[in-house]
Amino acid sequence: NTLMLLLNAEPGEAEFVIPSFGIAEKWQTVIESSSSSGPKRPRRLRSGYKYIMAGRSLTVMKPIYIKKPKAASR
Repeated sequence: NTLMLLLNAEPGEAEFVIPSFGIAEKWQTVIESSSSSGPKRPRRLRSGYKYIMAGRSLTVMKPIYIKKPKAASR
């Protein structure tokens, strides 16, 4: 399994650009520690998206794999 861990140790906001790593073009949030009102619904973010993190927070994301259609057999 693959997970991406984002950490912002600064007191203010930080901007991260979601990479693809050649693994997936979309990522889904699993944990966002900046939510003071309890768990948020998972968010799906595309590679290249500018993700703003709150100060002193952590975010864990997992890749969303797209199933490729099987080639037709002849």
